[in-house]
Amino acid sequence: MSINAEPLFQRPSLFNFNNEIKGSRTNNNWTTSKSSDSEESSSEDIEESTKPTSYDINSNLYRDGKGGYVPAELLPFPYPPPSTTLPKYPKEKQKTFVAFSLVVGSLLLNSVSIALTHDRVPDSPPLPDALLDTIHIIPELMRVPDVFVIITLLLCFFTILLHRHRWIVARRVFFILSILYLMRSVTIYSTVLPVANYTVYCSPKSNSTSLMTLLRRVGELLGGGGMQISGKKNSCGDYVYSGHTALLISGYLILKEYSPTKFVILHWISLGMSWCGMAILLIARGHYTIDILIGYYAATRMFWTYHSLCNNVNLKTRAENNYYSNVWWFPIFQYLEGNVKVRLPKQYSLPWSLHHHKIRHAIFR
Repeated sequence: MSINAEPLFQRPSLFNFNNEIKGSRTNNNWTTSKSSDSEESSSEDIEESTKPTSYDINSNLYRDGKGGYVPAELLPFPYPPPSTTLPKYPKEKQKTFVAFSLVVGSLLLNSVSIALTHDRVPDSPPLPDALLDTIHIIPELMRVPDVFVIITLLLCFFTILLHRHRWIVARRVFFILSILYLMRSVTIYSTVLPVANYTVYCSPKSNSTSLMTLLRRVGELLGGGGMQISGKKNSCGDYVYSGHTALLISGYLILKEYSPTKFVILHWISLGMSWCGMAILLIARGHYTIDILIGYYAATRMFWTYHSLCNNVNLKTRAENNYYSNVWWFPIFQYLEGNVKVRLPKQYSLPWSLHHHKIRHAIFR
């Protein structure tokens, strides 16, 4: 079962129209015929006004230079038939598993960073914040952003699962999240801020962080997903930058990029949850304002940079004028995206075929 959200696929022209084509087609060869100056001038006028610029495979129409469509059989002069070879999107499951291992490693490193930072949190009062100092704090709202994150992750999961090229989309999401959480693990440990809200419970500090204490804290963080709603997050100090903000913004961008274009309501709901989640984090004083700003900046720039590289073939190779190739993760990007030559179409299908479903039903009924 396959559902194409864009039934009219406009394929770029695969042959060159730069050279003028005059004459007729004889014995499957192109020959040039001589004509008078007046005939040549009129032929050039006709060709310039109806010169095809692209070809529509589904309807066998050529797009003319004026933005309209012309049936192939009505062209005043013959053109070579365009290639009907569709772009390929290799699954390359092994690359998806590599990206998955990267995000698992980043989440583990992020948890270790939080566990180590907990004992380094200063006992000083909260830092002055231009925005937080002017609003009324409602700590009871702290669990609402957790709910928004869970909903966003579920929506992204089903979007990836139902996408026709789910293996490619999955490894892109895994890699983007791995970079975001790798950077977060570094910023959390490098700069430790005082607790922003004393109503949040923090477990007692240890004089020396033993291996068993470290493993216990990491297990609690991974078991609860680092969320207050789980009741297992007792470590403090993970401020710069906001993981909730990075997940909410990344989730919205993923839904906007890979869900059907007609799902406008879904996009607005995701965007609303993102901004409301960030606002509630500030109202509940779960983060400083700087944490939210850096989280937003990191998530948007990482997503937009990666997808700019994905959707432009010229940016996938190192060149003097390609400054994107200077990012440190560019070799990993080339490995993951080297065989995906064009932008992914918004097409969707079930992760299993109807034939296989019938076989399973016959075996297990």
